[in-house]
Formats: sequence, C-alpha cells, structure tokens
Amino acid sequence: MRSIVWRDCSTQGDIPPGRWIINFDLDLLDGLVLAAVLAAYCPFLISTHFLNMYTNPTSLEQCLHNSLVLVNAFRAIGLDIDIQATDISDPNAVMLLMLCVYLYERLPQYLPRKTVDFVGSLHAVTVRQVRLKNSSSKSLVYYATIVGKESADFSLPKGNTVTVLPKGQTNVTVELASRFLHPVEAVLLLTSRATCGAIGATMAFSLRSQISHIIPSGTFKCKSPCYELKKFNLKITNAFNKDGEFRINLVESKNNLMKNAKQDSTKNQNIKSR
Repeated sequence: MRSIVWRDCSTQGDIPPGRWIINFDLDLLDGLVLAAVLAAYCPFLISTHFLNMYTNPTSLEQCLHNSLVLVNAFRAIGLDIDIQATDISDPNAVMLLMLCVYLYERLPQYLPRKTVDFVGSLHAVTVRQVRLKNSSSKSLVYYATIVGKESADFSLPKGNTVTVLPKGQTNVTVELASRFLHPVEAVLLLTSRATCGAIGATMAFSLRSQISHIIPSGTFKCKSPCYELKKFNLKITNAFNKDGEFRINLVESKNNLMKNAKQDSTKNQNIKSR
C-alpha cells in the first residue's frame, strides 16, 4: 500500500520503507502506518491529505505535521473519535491500541456499496437519488458529505442532514454540475449521528460522471470561397465563477463529407452508364 499512497510524492520524500509493527507507540508515532491503513479503505484521501505527509520524518515537528494531517483525515470522513495530533506524535501505547481497534471496526464500512452513475450532457445539471431504508424501531439521523478531489462538482441541494423514520425510507438527492468531458469521481459518505440511542452503520457510495452528449451553446456561421483562407473572430464566454485557461479543439462535422462526395460520384457514374 505504501507504493500506491506515496508513489507521486516527490516534495516530502521517497516512498517510506516497510516495517514490522511491534510497539503501538514508537512504531505509529509518525502517522505513516495509520495513513496507509486509512488509504486502503478511503483512497480518495490520498490526493487531498496523505500526499502532504513527510514520508521519512526526521524530527518531532515533522511527526506532529503528519499527525495533524491524519487527524484532519479522520474528521473529513466523520470518524467519531476524540483524538488529538499530539496523542499520535507523543503517543500512549494503550490509547493507540484502542485507536487501532476502533479503526478495525469502522473502516470496512467505508468501502463503497454501489456506484451511482451521473449520465447527462455537458454543462447540464444531472440529479440522482440514493434511497436509505431503516429497519429498526428508532429513527436514524445521518450526516451526508461528499469527499474526494473532485467533490466540488457534486452537491447536496436538500442539505446534509438526513432523517430516516422507524421502518421507513427516504431519498438523498445528489446533483452534478458537469464542467468537463473527462469523468469526475467522488464519494458520498453517510455517517450516523446518535439520537435516542440509535446509531446506524456508516455507508459509502461512489459517484461517477459520464458525458453522453454535447449540446452546442451557439452556432457560428462562416462563409468563404473554396481554398481561400479567411479569418473570423469567435467570442468566448466563461461560464464558470473562476478564471481559467481553456484549450481550443477543432472537431469536424459528424457528416462525412468524403462519403457524401463518393456517393454523388457513384450516382453520376450510374447516370452516365445508362
């Protein structure tokens, strides 16, 4: 797992070496082992958190930095555990043992159950719903959050808090505002909040976009004599809220002009042969 998490890490050091875990204090104080375990179940944290860690820490400050990154990752995915960065960098073996047991019980719940595909046209808003069912006799309250490097493309229009009544069901609405042709991915996390003693299991769903077609925003007509170069000015409007650099690609028409020309030539030959 080390070679996967830190394969693109060049500024903070090389890939960390393997190690045997014997002591729960000294062997875990740099945060790298716990980060590798967390990345195995939540790979979306690699680009947003773990690439910022020192892979070969040589000072207490660097170990504390890694611990801060790790604690922020815990909070990003809604792990309900009261732990500070200094509890890892200046460790107590019993506390870290309890942390490992907690992660052993909770992390398998973060593996995505299903993949929700958002199929639609470019620059359109695509809506999908995830249905939650409650088979218990008490209400369940979930906190919904979207995580991942490309999570900004997805949103929860109806808010982050979801309540599922006893023996009932509800839908979580997720929207995608597609901006790019390439697929974007994120993860929908549903972490339960304690209410009246009822706590549900954490649920995760993969979100993935798929551009099915492109609708032109306008039509620009060009007229010029054949084989003669003529320049035109095309006005471009930025539809986003931020400045950006745009790459311009010229794509030919879907109509095969050569094919049409061959068909016309064949028709002319048939007419002449008659």
